[in-house]
Amino acid sequence: MNDGSSDDTIAVIESFRDYLNLIIYTQNNQGRANALKKAINLSTNEYLIFMDDEDYFIEGALKEVMKDLKLLSLEKEESISGLVYLTNDINGSNIGNSFKKDNMISNLVEIVADFKSVGDKKQVIKSKLIKEILYKNIRNERRVPTSILWCRISNNYKCRFFNKPIVVKDYLDGG
Repeated sequence: MNDGSSDDTIAVIESFRDYLNLIIYTQNNQGRANALKKAINLSTNEYLIFMDDEDYFIEGALKEVMKDLKLLSLEKEESISGLVYLTNDINGSNIGNSFKKDNMISNLVEIVADFKSVGDKKQVIKSKLIKEILYKNIRNERRVPTSILWCRISNNYKCRFFNKPIVVKDYLDGG
């Protein structure tokens, strides 16, 4: 979802078309909340990963995610909503702390409240669940924290947590 980007975002995304099946939607800038909601509703994939303009995948990370998703599908565990991974900064350091143990099952609220997990994490969540609990449009609100979604999912579902980074977050000035 391109939310009115005025830089070379579209050209960069177009460069991936040769090896990724991409659909690009562009709208006038309406803020992250509206862009995210529209992207979720337009999505036809089984899983979603929310990426910001300051995020990029670590080399080989998507192969790891696909491998973990394949294992998850073999479990046939309906109460698992998805996978959660660590995020690194541009120096290769974990942003926040690691999970209590690797490959643990918990929910997105417990992991913070009970296990004291802090810092940026990257969620890979079943799109049908996100669509079920998606927030309503809030007039003139350009930013709605994704933690609202994670809290709602945690009411009924758990995730599998991995102590491996899949994304680098390069915080932008003023962002």
